[in-house]
Order: sequence, then structure tokens, then C-alpha cells
Amino acid sequence: MSVAETGEQTITLKQKDENIETYSACRLLVARVLSGGSLEYIKHAAAIWKKETCAELGVLEKGRYLIYVSMDWDEETASEDRFYDI
Repeated sequence: MSVAETGEQTITLKQKDENIETYSACRLLVARVLSGGSLEYIKHAAAIWKKETCAELGVLEKGRYLIYVSMDWDEETASEDRFYDI
């Protein structure tokens, strides 16, 4: 993700909500990409059985950031329903 201007940032991951009774566990991790390619940890968030996972990142400086998403899909979630939006 690119941040064009320094300012408050929030990331929300939303799971598909049509005909889903149980949401899957989810984790988000955000890191800043530093010169030379190294990473600086910013924040993480996790949620279990919730439609949305939200990470309030505070003030981020202009630059590039990496967002890592890990999903533990509920075994009852059909393969065609296994997607999310950020």
C-alpha cells in the first residue's frame, strides 16, 4: 500500500456476508517498507468469528507499507465464498 500524505490511517478487512453464518478467523499485520527493503513493524489486528477486522494505524508517514493477511477459513465456508476486501 502507498501512503501519499502523512496522516491518520485505518485498514478494515471485510469478509463476504451473503449467506454466511460463521466468519473465519483473520489476522492483519502492517509494516513500513524502509530504504534497502527492510521492514518496520507498525501494528497488527486479529478477529475471530467477526465480519470485519479493523486496524487503527495512527499517523503514518508518506511511504510504502506492506499488509500481510492470514485467514483461517472456517471448514464450513464454501471455496467460492473464501474471499475478502481491504
